[in-house]
Amino acid sequence: MGSSSCAPAKKTTVLYRAEGLYLPKGELQNRDHYWRVIYKYNRTLDDPANFSEEKKQMIRDYASTENRK
Repeated sequence: MGSSSCAPAKKTTVLYRAEGLYLPKGELQNRDHYWRVIYKYNRTLDDPANFSEEKKQMIRDYASTENRK
């Protein structure tokens, strides 16, 4: 009896990193048409003592019990 493999064929794709995007080589020139999957973050955190009242209220609203349902 012959040996048959049931393993699926492997498919690979080479992606290139372009300013937070991962694109195939042929799409690098169209990078402005894609959303970023990696965001640029500051290396330091903002001090909450310096938050405006508006920003503090936005955080309270976002973290409210009603918003978490």
